[in-house]
Amino acid sequence: MPRLPWILMYHSIDTARSDPHMICVSPAQFSVQMEWLSRQGFRGVSMAELMRSRDPAAEKLVGLTFDDGFEDFLDNALPVLDRHGFTATAFVIAERLGGYNDWDFSSGADKRKIMSVEQVRELASTTIEVGSHSLTHRHLPELSDSEAEAEIAGSRMALERIIDKPVLGFCYPYGSVDARISAMTQQAGYRYACATKATIRPSGHSIPRCFVGERDTPLRLALKRVRHLAIAPR
Repeated sequence: MPRLPWILMYHSIDTARSDPHMICVSPAQFSVQMEWLSRQGFRGVSMAELMRSRDPAAEKLVGLTFDDGFEDFLDNALPVLDRHGFTATAFVIAERLGGYNDWDFSSGADKRKIMSVEQVRELASTTIEVGSHSLTHRHLPELSDSEAEAEIAGSRMALERIIDKPVLGFCYPYGSVDARISAMTQQAGYRYACATKATIRPSGHSIPRCFVGERDTPLRLALKRVRHLAIAPR
């Protein structure tokens, strides 16, 4: 690709009482953000479609990603995406399906329901891409090779059994990635892997993304777009 594409990173699309990590975007604000993208001529797409494009910038494609597989995606995000003709990638945690965000409880974050196995299977039958967000949402660089392999390769195998189709993409929990972990995602057969900000040299297995939160009005999104164009390597 001539330039790293613009990829937006979401988590929960819901209101929040306690949101210490600012990962929640209210349904109303999310609708405003998607409307802005549409008015600017952008088309939100899954990572799989974005990676197939020879020049996402020329086609005005924006990657839309949703980490953790929260159930609110189905009711609060999917109808808005459908209204604009957008697709997206939902990165889910293979051994947390049907559970809750227990990795966040110590910070005082709201308890949030994660999609069930059946909901993920049904979602994968739509235009939404399902990718892996590991087995259990651990900081991968802190793990041994065998533990990291289970989280990376094991989650891919588990999800492929659930959705009965290839799982092409991986998303690093907490954005935690180093050269060893990035190489392991490639060895596990993923075609791409997403991080958050660029902590190592950007590549197809350490793709940086733009965090989006409740405070991101259309003006802030426009400024983030300008910043992306200024710093995205060619």
